[in-house]
Amino acid sequence: MDIIKGEEKEQGLVSIFRQIVHENFQNLRNELELRIQEVNRTSNYLNPKKPSSRHIVLKLSKVDNKDRILRAAREKKKVIYKGKPIRLSLDFSAQPLQTRKEWNQIFELLSKRNYQSRIMYPTKLSFKYEGEI
Repeated sequence: MDIIKGEEKEQGLVSIFRQIVHENFQNLRNELELRIQEVNRTSNYLNPKKPSSRHIVLKLSKVDNKDRILRAAREKKKVIYKGKPIRLSLDFSAQPLQTRKEWNQIFELLSKRNYQSRIMYPTKLSFKYEGEI
């Protein structure tokens, strides 16, 4: 997301996110109770002298709010901040990716035996065989 230099210090990352929700999701802004636990800005690890966009990572207190915002963003297909398109996506941090990697062998074995499996968080394994769970 392109944010003018210094703007994040003046407004703060939380208020920028609230402004994005306010501009793009009018139907959700009255329904959602946006309590943000943590906000971070990723580092510019490629070249610190060259200006480039960096990701803002938010942790919301309610997972349901995150799901509703992401669903609305997918339906709208174009989220805008100050006239420029931005992208909202899930956090693909190391922990969930490592968990998926560990479960991969189990999923392969279950799929070979015609089981339909899935991970439900917090880490429950559920599978369906011949229509029964």
